[in-house]
Amino acid sequence: MPTASGDRSQFFPAIEKKHGLPISHWFSALEELTNAKYPEQIAYLRENHGFSQAHANAVVMH
Repeated sequence: MPTASGDRSQFFPAIEKKHGLPISHWFSALEELTNAKYPEQIAYLRENHGFSQAHANAVVMH
């Protein structure tokens, strides 16, 4: 869960461990969706890459 400050980067080590790729990979993957709305970006990570809601949110909202 994010801290009171809203720092979502605390999820990054777990995301890297679970998905086996650096967080920079996921930021790059979302670059093609920069014009997409939040729900579409979340759905992309969840449906295509098996992200949980919390992990997808951490990447999208960073």
